[in-house]
Amino acid sequence: MQTENGSWTTSPPGELPVRYGLAVSIIILFLVLIVMLISVAGNLTVLLAICRFRSLRTLTNAFVASLSVTDLLVAVLVMPVGAYQLMAGLRWQLGQTACVLATCFDVWLCTSSILHLCCVACDRYTAICTPFKYPSIITKKSVVCLLFACWTMPTLMSFLPLTQNWHVVGIEKKVREKTPDHGEACVFLVNKVYAVICSTLAFYAPAVFMGLLNARIFVVAQKQAKAIRSTCVGSDTRQQKLRRETRAARTLSIIMSVFCACWCPFFILNVLDPFLDYTIGSGFWQTALWSYRRAFKALFRFFGSKCCPFLRIRGGQFGHDHTLVTHYSGSQNSNEHNFIQLYRNS
Repeated sequence: MQTENGSWTTSPPGELPVRYGLAVSIIILFLVLIVMLISVAGNLTVLLAICRFRSLRTLTNAFVASLSVTDLLVAVLVMPVGAYQLMAGLRWQLGQTACVLATCFDVWLCTSSILHLCCVACDRYTAICTPFKYPSIITKKSVVCLLFACWTMPTLMSFLPLTQNWHVVGIEKKVREKTPDHGEACVFLVNKVYAVICSTLAFYAPAVFMGLLNARIFVVAQKQAKAIRSTCVGSDTRQQKLRRETRAARTLSIIMSVFCACWCPFFILNVLDPFLDYTIGSGFWQTALWSYRRAFKALFRFFGSKCCPFLRIRGGQFGHDHTLVTHYSGSQNSNEHNFIQLYRNS
């Protein structure tokens, strides 16, 4: 029986990691490669579109580009490690240093992705709820500061404590007990303090924050829609603008809901496990990380990040130049309008 805690798989002393048959290994590798390729293609499409079209180089899309870079790095740096473990029968033969680095990148990039979604939610909230203050609030300086926080805060939550072993203070004996004698496992246990602080900052607080912002957005949007319908002068333009912003907020809510739904089971167990003396069985971890088999753990862990590019891309009017996105809609006279409608500025 295997015990799974945190990001990596551990085995009880004396028990060898599980080995899959050739057919199962091929299926696992095929599925993981598909998810990796979809992620790389989707995020590269977003980045290329923003770089290619001047009208998409907005402050709002700076958050989008940075988020795409984060998800792209997850696919390139983190998912191959998961694929290696799955193909190796969940063994770890790369050494302790590689284990720590892989875990650091895992925590760093996934936390950064969540914080980027918070920034996008803030941008949409400002555009809808305080439109007249938007130019003074969403400035180059504020965007740079937010993006700096999105990358540095996860670094302080991952590389600093994990490389200094702060996450195992007080549970060193438990870690030794969980470490198999053969050493072919990447053990990642966290103490109560790290579990609570990291889970709160990386998931619970951002999830509540985004939920409150989106609830407020829809309340304000409904009020504005009623006010616009009661007026005559300029109502068409204002209503069209409000409809666009509301549609953007709705799509953002879908992204947020998918992301939170994918991560919620993991973070619940991540907090409970240290308080239950690390007795949560592998079945619960498997259920939290994937509904069928532990072989699909990597797919479930990063499904929230991987679906984002395709939810972000709303449509494309590339005219004759339609090589970046296959979905074509609208006039050939405009090759930039409405490509990433969710993240267009007001």
